[in-house]
Amino acid sequence: KQSGVSLFIMEAEYTAASVMATELLDVCQLVGELRIEYSSPMSLRVDNQAALKPLDGEGSSSKAKHTDVRIKFVGAFTKRNVFTPEYLKVRRCL
Repeated sequence: KQSGVSLFIMEAEYTAASVMATELLDVCQLVGELRIEYSSPMSLRVDNQAALKPLDGEGSSSKAKHTDVRIKFVGAFTKRNVFTPEYLKVRRCL
């Protein structure tokens, strides 16, 4: 179920990345409590190259100021080497 409407593709990518980052953090905590080893940093795959660079923690563009909190959330964990944002080539979007 879609919880909101996005005006721009990049905004949707930032939202999806931050939601996925939150889920990955929860999984990390669970796996840590179970004392199961996992590889770190975890891959956070994004299918939009324009949205990828700000997620590396290098700042954001002036066009994305309203999504800064989400970008900085993912960027903070990227700098701490928890996530590695990567480009995922998608053949076709539905």
